[in-house]
Amino acid sequence: MKKESQSPGQVSKAAFRERVPELREQLLEAQFDLRARADSALLLVVAGPDPQSQAALGHRLAEWLDMRFVETRVFDAPKKHERSMPWLWRYWRSLPAKGTTGLFYGSWYNDALSSTVGEGFGEAYLENQLRRINALERMLSLESIRILKVWLAPDQDEASVDKTLGRAGRWRCFGSGGVVWNAAIEQMLTMTSTGHAPWVRIDGAQPRSRDLRVGEMILKVMEQEQDGAADATGVASPVLEKGTSSSRFNFDSQAPLDSEAYEAALKKQQRRLFKRIASSAFKKRGLLLIFEGADAAGKGGVIRRISEALDPRSFQVHPYSAPNVYERLYPYLWRFWVNLPAPGRVGIFDRSYYGRVLVERVEAFADSAEWGRGYTEIVSFERQLMHSGIIVQKFWLSISKEEQSLRFEARRNTPWKRHKITDEDWRNRERWEEYQDAASEMIDRTHSSDAPWHIVDSEDKKTARIEVLKILNRELGRRLKR
Repeated sequence: MKKESQSPGQVSKAAFRERVPELREQLLEAQFDLRARADSALLLVVAGPDPQSQAALGHRLAEWLDMRFVETRVFDAPKKHERSMPWLWRYWRSLPAKGTTGLFYGSWYNDALSSTVGEGFGEAYLENQLRRINALERMLSLESIRILKVWLAPDQDEASVDKTLGRAGRWRCFGSGGVVWNAAIEQMLTMTSTGHAPWVRIDGAQPRSRDLRVGEMILKVMEQEQDGAADATGVASPVLEKGTSSSRFNFDSQAPLDSEAYEAALKKQQRRLFKRIASSAFKKRGLLLIFEGADAAGKGGVIRRISEALDPRSFQVHPYSAPNVYERLYPYLWRFWVNLPAPGRVGIFDRSYYGRVLVERVEAFADSAEWGRGYTEIVSFERQLMHSGIIVQKFWLSISKEEQSLRFEARRNTPWKRHKITDEDWRNRERWEEYQDAASEMIDRTHSSDAPWHIVDSEDKKTARIEVLKILNRELGRRLKR
C-alpha cells in the first residue's frame, strides 16, 4: 500500500479524522455556553498574504461553528464616506456583541500598513499607528472582547502576494510583497503581539494543521471564564488632588434678560449659526456638541434653540441615559462611535460618554479602575474625532442647588412638565457635592484648546441659551477659517 505523502508539520489524515468529531462537539458546547453567559465576545482577526488559505479557514470554521452567532466582516480599502469619518469608525460599528464571535478579514492592520508603507509615509508613522492599535486592543480587552489574531503565511515566502489579485484583494493581503513590506509586517507582528491580543503565526499551506490549531485556540479562548479587567490598574488614570481645580462653579447675580432683549439676541445668534453650518467651509467638517450639567440645568432648552437654527436634515439629537440591555453587550464607547456626525452634519449629545466619570463614578456603577481609565479613553477618543475633521465643543450648564430645587418644584406642579422629574432626580440631590467634585475634576482633566469645555452659568435660562449660541458661533467662526 502506498504511503500518504505528507509535508513536515502537517497533521496526518488519520489524526485529523480522529480529532475533528470531538473538537466540533467541544466548539459548539463552548459557543453556546459563551452565548448563555454573555459576559464576553471573541474577535478573531485573520490576516496574511494568501487569500486562498484565509478563505479555506473560513469555510472550515463555518463547518465547525454555529454561524448564527458568528459575525463575519470583510474590510476592503475604505470607501469615500468611510475615509471621511474617524479612522476606527467602521471597525467600531462592526464589533461583536457579548456572547458572539466576530471574524475580521482585513482590519485596522491593513489600514496601518497601506497608509504608511503603501503610501510612503515611513517607519515612524507606522510605529505611531501601531501604538494606537495597541491602545485600542487593550481597551477592547478591558471591555470584555477577547482578541485572537492569526497570521497565515507559507513559511518559505511569508510576504509574497499573488500579482493577479485586484486592488481590493491586494489591500486585504498586505500589499505587493518585497523587502519594505516584509520589514513592516515583521515590525507589526512584533510590536502588536501582546498578552491580551496575541499574534499566532501559522503555515497557511498546511490545511489540516492550520484548521486544527485555529479550532483549538478558539476553543481555549471560549472556555475561559470572564476574568474582568484584572490589569486595568495599569492604565487607570490617577485621581487629581483637590484644591487646584480651575472649574469651580460660580454664579453671576446679574439681572435676567427681559423677553424683548432675549428674542432679539436669540434671532441674531441663530441666524449666525445657520450661516456657519450652511457655509461651504463646513461641508468637509462635522460638529459634535456635548451637553452635560446637573438635572434641570436647561440642557433641553439650549438644544431646542440650536435645533431651531438648523436645517432639520443637517443634525441629529442623541439623548443618552443608562445603557440598555442591548448596548451593554458592546464596549462602553460603542454607542457613541456609531452616532458620530458625518461631514456637513451636526451631532448633539444630550448627556454623553462623560457619564463614565460622572454618574457611573458617583453611583459606583463602574469601579475605580473602569472610571479611572475612562479619562484616558475619552481623551484618546476625542483626539481621533478631531484628527478626522470633527469639531468637538463641550458645554457644562451650571446651576446652584437652590435653583435646582425651585425648578424641580415647578416641574412637579406643571402638568406638561411632570415627565421631566423622577424620583431618581430627587435622590441625586443627596449627592450634590460628589457630583460637583466629579464634574470639576472631569472638566480639568479633559479640557483642551481643541476640545474645550465651556462652563455656562445657567441660573437664568434665557441668558444661558444666548451665551451657548455666542460661544458656538465664536468657536465655529475661528475653526472654520483654518
